[in-house]
Amino acid sequence: MVETARTARQITLFFIGCFTLATLALGIGADLIGKRIVIEQLDEEIAAEVQSLLTVAGKGGAPAMKWALRRRDDRGVNNFGYLLVGSDGRRLGGELATMPPGLGWANIQFRDPDGEQHAARAQTAMLRDGARLTVATELAPAEEMRNTLLSLFLAGFCIMLAIGLAGGALFGRTIRARLGSVTRAARSVTEGDLDQRIAVSDRQDEFDQLATTLNSMLDRNAALIENLRHVSSDIAHDLRTPIMRLRLRFEQALAKAEEDSEEARQIDRSIADIDAILSLFAALLRIAEIESGALHAYFHRVDLSATVSLLADSYILVAQDSGRSLSCQIDGDTTLIGDTELLAQIVVNLLENALRHTPEGSVINLGLTRTEAQTILTIADDGPGIAEYDRERAVQRFSKLARGTDKGHGLGLNLVAAITAAHGGTMELLDNRPGLMVMIKFPVGQKP
Repeated sequence: MVETARTARQITLFFIGCFTLATLALGIGADLIGKRIVIEQLDEEIAAEVQSLLTVAGKGGAPAMKWALRRRDDRGVNNFGYLLVGSDGRRLGGELATMPPGLGWANIQFRDPDGEQHAARAQTAMLRDGARLTVATELAPAEEMRNTLLSLFLAGFCIMLAIGLAGGALFGRTIRARLGSVTRAARSVTEGDLDQRIAVSDRQDEFDQLATTLNSMLDRNAALIENLRHVSSDIAHDLRTPIMRLRLRFEQALAKAEEDSEEARQIDRSIADIDAILSLFAALLRIAEIESGALHAYFHRVDLSATVSLLADSYILVAQDSGRSLSCQIDGDTTLIGDTELLAQIVVNLLENALRHTPEGSVINLGLTRTEAQTILTIADDGPGIAEYDRERAVQRFSKLARGTDKGHGLGLNLVAAITAAHGGTMELLDNRPGLMVMIKFPVGQKP
């Protein structure tokens, strides 16, 4: 679920980032184009005014030009400023307070009557008598309009960004909610609840279509598993019955055989082999039953401290008889929602393994502690341990490592792992330096 939330957040942030960059690029482009259009419009107006004044000068000469400039300055008929200087640099007309610029287009600075400097766009043309005419218009109105448009753009951008963030958050929450139902259903099925299905709404959107498809797949898998379970159960029962009859006949034959004869010993070994086969069937059926999740309905609160303490008291004497020692450190009042018999089976299997795979003189430590979030069961020894590359294989079904005189079926750790998973816990095989430590962690306060 955490990964889903992270993915939805990344998708949302990615699209918001793309949207933001695209909007900024559009705004910058619009600002540059708008600025160029305004300058071109000002240039056209200035060029038309210069051409008009040059026409006046062409018809009436310098006196007509001076009169036209004085008339424009006096009446304030437009937003232009004028400067007419003679070929000797003397001001001949106009009230534009600036240094005479060079011929052509230029951006200049001029002073207003209050002495403040202002930016202006100007064009300077030369008259026939060598005089120079400069026509300029202030850039402040254009800049003011540009700043107004920029402020409107930024305000609009902030509003769109806020809407985008809100939409992204809503999108992420919707995705998490829809995928959450899929994750919860899949997790329940993985933990053995094969009847769990994904909720399907009436909208019949893409998620509902996916949920319908997955539900169909789960129905199909559940039917196959149920059939397989029935087949396995039927085979086990069908085989157990003739094997039990066979064992009974061997026992009858053993009763008739002469005591301590070779025939009696052969029959006795055959009975032992049959018992091993029956034990193997019992273990396989037990694992299948646990992995099916059918036992969850019978889970109850278990006093794990009392259960482990009782088993520890029993195995202390067993360990001493085998030339080993068992020490215990068990926290009191540790409870767990589960099955007492199954939890006891974990401790028994691990202690039996420790006794079977360690040499005489070994020390076995049994621990049960509880933290705020977990109940931790550990069984450690100082024997040969299990190499790191063999630990994953050691938990697999029918996996037998080359350790000592192991006569088991390779189901002990697999059964422990199945019981641990059925209780929502995890199992790790660790290096006890030296020896092996099996650490099992159960979550606290969660029903498996």
